[in-house]
Amino acid sequence: MSVATYAVSSTVYQDDEEEMTCVLITAAVSEAAGGLSAEDRKKYAEQVTMQFWQAIGGNADEFEGLSSDSD
Repeated sequence: MSVATYAVSSTVYQDDEEEMTCVLITAAVSEAAGGLSAEDRKKYAEQVTMQFWQAIGGNADEFEGLSSDSD
């Protein structure tokens, strides 16, 4: 089982529609990253992580200095 699949399957959802939305988003993100080079996949993963963090109320400032752009 992939990490993404485990994360989705181990989450408690409010309803079936919410669960299906998460499954579809996870599948779309995985599919989008599938054709990327290793470096581009890393950048894509960083973008997805930052967008997710901000969507759940996290502060974008917490990522300052962590991006691969600062390597």
